[in-house]
Amino acid sequence: MAGYTPTQELTAVATGTLSVDVAPSIIREALFIRVSNAGTVVLTGNLNIAPTGTAVKNTLAVIHWEADVTVSVGKDVIVFGKTIPQSLFKSTDNPFVVTCLYNGSAWIVSVSADVGGSEYIGSDAIADGAVVADKIGDLAVTTAKIGDLGVTTAKIAENAVTTAKIANANVTTDKILDANVTTAKILDANVTTAKIADAAVTTVKILDANVTTAKIADANVTAAKLEANANKFTRDITLSFMTTAEVGNVNFTICEKCTIDTIIVTVLSPAVTDTATLIYKNNGGTVLTASQTDVTTGLTLGNKVATVPTANNTFAAGDNFLIEMSKTTKTSCKVNIAICMTKT
Repeated sequence: MAGYTPTQELTAVATGTLSVDVAPSIIREALFIRVSNAGTVVLTGNLNIAPTGTAVKNTLAVIHWEADVTVSVGKDVIVFGKTIPQSLFKSTDNPFVVTCLYNGSAWIVSVSADVGGSEYIGSDAIADGAVVADKIGDLAVTTAKIGDLGVTTAKIAENAVTTAKIANANVTTDKILDANVTTAKILDANVTTAKIADAAVTTVKILDANVTTAKIADANVTAAKLEANANKFTRDITLSFMTTAEVGNVNFTICEKCTIDTIIVTVLSPAVTDTATLIYKNNGGTVLTASQTDVTTGLTLGNKVATVPTANNTFAAGDNFLIEMSKTTKTSCKVNIAICMTKT
């Protein structure tokens, strides 16, 4: 009669191989192995429990795991070639049993344990594809069961990702690929200012063709949104110093909110006898700083005199723009005044 060892004691180690002799001279009916340790062993590599010797068909080794070990990614417990699920090592309160049966050519390894009140049974005999949807309990797939990077765009239905599913703070430019944001992926009702952070709206994220007239509210097209030249306009006024009735204070209405940038006076008829003077004032009667124009007798037809006001030159729509005209001898001089303005 072959020798029989009721129970073989093994002590868990941080890494390496613990050998189990499965030769017929060692096993009579079945070999029982108990794995334990004092304290906690933190694996630094794989811990293998491997058979040695030549087994015969129907050789049975039963391993009772009672050791307290800490596993991590790439640091597993492997019994007779089977990697034990790391979830079984969360607590020493959940010992498990590994049954190893030799079928004459390979070891059939199965694991059974009581995990959180539910029985766990794992075996090499489970074929690929055997775990189907109806075998997985409702709510059994938790966040902890989903690996990082496991949720891809292909796994998310288009209509499932709504504004209610995405926190405002989570929609940032680094979370959204340019190629994935197409008009078909965005519901009109979901594009609100609350869903898009100011910093996330950049020219790179908006296609030129998507900015249409219908997408721009009338009130949002302000002077500040137009390019510089689009805000410029000129108003021409012709004044004469030929008679006393034509010389004095003349009020003009400013129709747009604006700033007067430059005043250019062009001589249409020279001031023959003496200088013709123009002084410009704002709605409050204050002179536009550095804006006075003197048309001297030396200026001929077509000559220009330009002034650039530096202050008191802003106007609201409906304000008055006053020009004070003076000349000692009112028998000559006619000018065109071009007022160059920027809408504000």
